Amino acid sequence: MRSLVISKSTQRKIKVFIKRHPTLRPKLEQIITNLLYDPFLAGLETHRLSGRLKHLYSASINYEYRVVFFFDDKFLYLGNIGSHEEVY
Repeated sequence: MRSLVISKSTQRKIKVFIKRHPTLRPKLEQIITNLLYDPFLAGLETHRLSGRLKHLYSASINYEYRVVFFFDDKFLYLGNIGSHEEVY
């Protein structure tokens, strides 16, 4: 299983996201756990981004919100969280 790496700016974004959407906290925690285990689990709807974000992946929290990340064999790096328009 990978280790989670979150920058200070991403920590702030997550804190603000949870404050605005407290009902999504358990879902977000479960998604992060699943990403650490296997970033391509079917329910995550993980996909590679394109263009200037082509080195990143996105997973769905729900229809409106996404988590943007990248990973290697040892680490999962969270990059951004928010609505489709906010993260892309």
